[in-house]
Amino acid sequence: MKNFPSPVPDSYDIVASGKALDCDNVDVLIMAGTSSTDSLESVACLRKAIGILNGKKRTPEEEYLLGYAWYHLPNNIEGIEERDQIVEIQLKKALEFGKRNANYLYAKELLGCQYYDIGQYDAALSLFSTFENDTFSKHYDQKWKDIKIAELKLCCILRLGRIAEIEVNVKYLYDIFEMSIDDVSINNGQDAGFSINLAHPSELIDTLKVLLESAGNAATQNTLGTGGAAQGGPVNQTA
Repeated sequence: MKNFPSPVPDSYDIVASGKALDCDNVDVLIMAGTSSTDSLESVACLRKAIGILNGKKRTPEEEYLLGYAWYHLPNNIEGIEERDQIVEIQLKKALEFGKRNANYLYAKELLGCQYYDIGQYDAALSLFSTFENDTFSKHYDQKWKDIKIAELKLCCILRLGRIAEIEVNVKYLYDIFEMSIDDVSINNGQDAGFSINLAHPSELIDTLKVLLESAGNAATQNTLGTGGAAQGGPVNQTA
């Protein structure tokens, strides 16, 4: 669920050199913090970016970057117990500027992801449903992000048990996955075509696992005569 901020010139080279912590450029620090395989370096870069942004008067775009940096901090490290609240508050600040904020669409999408991550599926679905099917394809040439939003919408619907909405959303997601696979085939499976057109359906896989486990538990309870989940209701739990 990541979308990198727009890089500054040579930022990729700085990140690749392993010297991101030596600079004070927020874009570089966040890029390093969300791409490094070294968890300690990643946390250090994100914390430095947060410190820089907290110490200045921020532009609308930087309000989003601050929320973005907080979102990508692991939620199991000491000193960030209020991470979820900060992410929500910060992204809402970014959205207050409306489309005057160049990162408005990204802020809205990331807030939806945050709600999804903490199990607030109604709130997540409300945000994801405001996007057109080709929002990110049209504005940023990021078809994979449109696919990810469609996937997350379906996951919310499944977890909320909104049966009437499942079929049309499954069909739509299937169709866009199929079209994207065809695009990759046309590109002879090149990495560029793959990265542009496909998004790994990790959240859908996790959701289906939850539903299967719930169905299995319900079957066991029915066998034992104890009732339970088979009586109906939404599957509203985190993976």
